[in-house]
Amino acid sequence: MEGILERAMEEQAPVQLVYESKSGITQRTITIYKNDTERIIAYCHSKKAVRSFRKRCILAVQPIKKRYPAVI
Repeated sequence: MEGILERAMEEQAPVQLVYESKSGITQRTITIYKNDTERIIAYCHSKKAVRSFRKRCILAVQPIKKRYPAVI
């Protein structure tokens, strides 16, 4: 997981995150600004705001595959 987060931050590439919060489990698309030992500071595309995510609450993380236009 840490490798995916670091690469996404370096490349400023969005990732899909499954996160458990007090209100339940959510799936978010985020762009990471800061990655420290306990938290991630990222722009949340669904909330359209910068949010803080506790790493211990991250259930899964997956890079978003780039889509390339079809060549005709």
